[in-house]
Amino acid sequence: MGTYAGFNIAIFNPVTTGMSQRLAGLPMFSGMTFRVCICIAFLVVTIIFLVVQIRPYRMSGAAKSVSKPGHGGTVPPRRLDNRQMAVVGIVLICLTTFVYGSSTRHWAETEMIAMFLVMAIASGIVCGIRPGKIADTFLHGCSGLIKGALVVGLARAISIVLSDGKILDPIVNILAGMLAPLDSTVAAICMFLSAALIHVGISSGSGESAALIPIFAPLGDTLHLTRQVTVQAELLGEGFINCFNPTSGVLMAVLATSGIPYVKWVRFIMPLLIAWFAICIVAIAAGVAIHWGPF
Repeated sequence: MGTYAGFNIAIFNPVTTGMSQRLAGLPMFSGMTFRVCICIAFLVVTIIFLVVQIRPYRMSGAAKSVSKPGHGGTVPPRRLDNRQMAVVGIVLICLTTFVYGSSTRHWAETEMIAMFLVMAIASGIVCGIRPGKIADTFLHGCSGLIKGALVVGLARAISIVLSDGKILDPIVNILAGMLAPLDSTVAAICMFLSAALIHVGISSGSGESAALIPIFAPLGDTLHLTRQVTVQAELLGEGFINCFNPTSGVLMAVLATSGIPYVKWVRFIMPLLIAWFAICIVAIAAGVAIHWGPF
């Protein structure tokens, strides 16, 4: 839930937020102040939900540890050593540099890749890892990205076919005709709902952004919605449904590893989903009301 609470808004996510904004012609990571406010709302609601739900189990566990001294106790915290502190510093410096570069120097995916390479190599050197081991670990990590790369490539192919095949304009025209009679706020909420439904079929966040933003951006222009609102409606749609999407490989893998049945997970998280849904609707409505820009 902590992961999904952050992914719902994805303030600094270059693969979803960054790609969507670039495809919509927006400066990367623009509109950050409003997104931070939405992120804080998600985090506060999630923290409250976790405290309310877990407190009874925590009290029960504390009682058991008192009744059985030496069993079930907590592991004493261990302080970070100097090398680990240095790695944390490297990560913070690299991420801060990339955020600054993307905001002021128009950095994108190429610079992001270079920054993560610098981060990985510098962290390995500081930790005393052999250069060969660093390379082997890097290649092992790359092997897990092939599936995602294929999905993103297929989604980009769909976008190219829609654009070069002169299919995009008729689709936008049909959708605009359906949403034109609606109020701008209602139309933006409909975009959010449609993005959530489509994410069941396209479980990749970057893949869905590549497929939907070329359609949503001109559609939003037709409906007098700012590009920032259009992008956020799509991002919130895929973020909201991700935490209970049965086609999400990440979610199903985590549940399987944890031994949690899918139905039990959905039943447990349902109250939080309702709260998250309300935050999404309010955030989209507020973005429309304030004409959240740029353009």
